[in-house]
Amino acid sequence: GFLNPADVLHMSGIDAVYDYIIREVQKVYRGEDVEINDKHVECITRQMTRKVRVEDPGDTDLLVGTTVDILEFREENEKIAARRAAGDLTAREAEGAPMLLGITKASLMTESFLSAAS
Repeated sequence: GFLNPADVLHMSGIDAVYDYIIREVQKVYRGEDVEINDKHVECITRQMTRKVRVEDPGDTDLLVGTTVDILEFREENEKIAARRAAGDLTAREAEGAPMLLGITKASLMTESFLSAAS
């Protein structure tokens, strides 16, 4: 049967939901004898899975409850890792929960100039 992608995210993680969405979208198109290269579906799915909800900002500049891009989240934690490597062993990384956005919401939350123009 079909799974709820949000359940897949919570039970198996972001990589599992990413693979699940790609597989299911391709199943629909292949059922209609339409071939779509995986990279197109991956591009959309990547946008749907690129946000993180900050649960504990640790010693970063992030704020609790905010939604940030996964790259920004990782960058903030890399700064903390660098501080720890430099000897600041009390510095804490941020903790966050991956988010699964719908296609429309994902397109509205992107920071590209094309999205801003539409």
